[in-house]
Amino acid sequence: MSLINDALKRATQTQPPGSTPPAIIKEPMLPANPAQSAPGLPVYFVPVLLFVISGACFFLWKGWQGTGQNQVASNTIIAKAREPIALPEVAPEENIAIPANRVFSVEDDPAPAPAVVTPPAPVEEPAKPAAPSYRLQGIFYRPSNPSAVVNNKTVFLGDSVGGSRVKAIDRQSVTLEHDGATQVLTLP
Repeated sequence: MSLINDALKRATQTQPPGSTPPAIIKEPMLPANPAQSAPGLPVYFVPVLLFVISGACFFLWKGWQGTGQNQVASNTIIAKAREPIALPEVAPEENIAIPANRVFSVEDDPAPAPAVVTPPAPVEEPAKPAAPSYRLQGIFYRPSNPSAVVNNKTVFLGDSVGGSRVKAIDRQSVTLEHDGATQVLTLP
């Protein structure tokens, strides 16, 4: 600090006598022109900002709607494959023996074919439906909502597959109940 003071003293002492200090500007101070002040936001900024905000709102709205639809639709999608059609069995035609060295002419009437009598089919009693077979293809175990793939169908607790209800899903097995009987499916 003393160095600064010493320098100021020397500067005032070295000034020649009769010199005047620099001229003082006597113009009044005016405020700056607002049109010449620092530039504000560009004109295109507001439309771009509105576009970005509206796009964000659109995607938020679609995302919110999508989460509600996934929760509702996850339990209502049912996909069924066509079952193969069982054709009735047809008895093979009986072989009719034609005598050897038989000569046919154009004017001859063909011999009538022997009448084939088929015995009536035996009346069968309707068979009891066999217990459905199930194939466990995978387990997606989560403690809160486990699921499994049985016969190409994703099932959760309480769902039904092939007439059976899913009672339990563990890490390695699925328990099904059909007409009071319990069946446990395990992964191979």
